[in-house]
Amino acid sequence: MLKVTIMVIPLVDLISEDIAINNRIKVNHTTIMHVWMIAMQAFIYLSIIEYSLAIAWAHFVTDKANHQRTIPEENTFLRGYYFGNRNFYSKIGNFFDRFLYFCFGEIDFKREPYVRNKIDYLSRVLFLATFISFVSIYVLTLIL
Repeated sequence: MLKVTIMVIPLVDLISEDIAINNRIKVNHTTIMHVWMIAMQAFIYLSIIEYSLAIAWAHFVTDKANHQRTIPEENTFLRGYYFGNRNFYSKIGNFFDRFLYFCFGEIDFKREPYVRNKIDYLSRVLFLATFISFVSIYVLTLIL
């Protein structure tokens, strides 16, 4: 809950700052500033969505592990209970596992499932890369 509070307070502050800036400026050419404020609000919204997905993923992994513990070993066709063993989801999962191993090395996801899960680790890379890309493009458009 603390993480959500820490994310919502800057969002509310950013929205109120955006409204205050719009009321102070009497010029119609504020497009660049609007793009920046909209992008920052989008990043904060996406971080809240990422947080909820990370919690849901932790519950999903725990539920899947509990389900697989209750299945007898003879029923191998039930191993792919949620998404299957050899389909698209499995290939995407293997790709992300290799990507995370490349970025972070060996990760023990089972130690703290709410803090150490694939969604959190992927967002550490993807949010940073997306934000740096956005800022670079934004600065280049300001300069040129």
